[in-house]
Amino acid sequence: MSRLPCPPSLMLAAALLWAAPAWAARSTPSLELLTLSAPFKVAQCLESGIKGWKIPLDYIDSTQETAERYSLRLTNPATGRSGFEVVMEPGLVRLFERGPKLSRQWIRLIRRCAAN
Repeated sequence: MSRLPCPPSLMLAAALLWAAPAWAARSTPSLELLTLSAPFKVAQCLESGIKGWKIPLDYIDSTQETAERYSLRLTNPATGRSGFEVVMEPGLVRLFERGPKLSRQWIRLIRRCAAN
């Protein structure tokens, strides 16, 4: 039984995927919401709602990926593992869960912020 050689382009793609952080590997969203709110406004709403729950700031990773794309991740600073990510783009808010299902309180916050 012989193995076929792996093409260099496939090896490079595999290496890049391996080097990418865990949160970068987005899968199918568990929730997609249409929104009329600007991505920046949705991100602000989420951040203020989370701060009201007194979650330490080192667990929240909020990023402006492009001029019109924001993401917010809840990450364990000790392990670097992300529990979920909310991606906000014009007209669309998507939730990617990477651990246990989010509570109704979290889902309500995301829905409320997308509706503002």
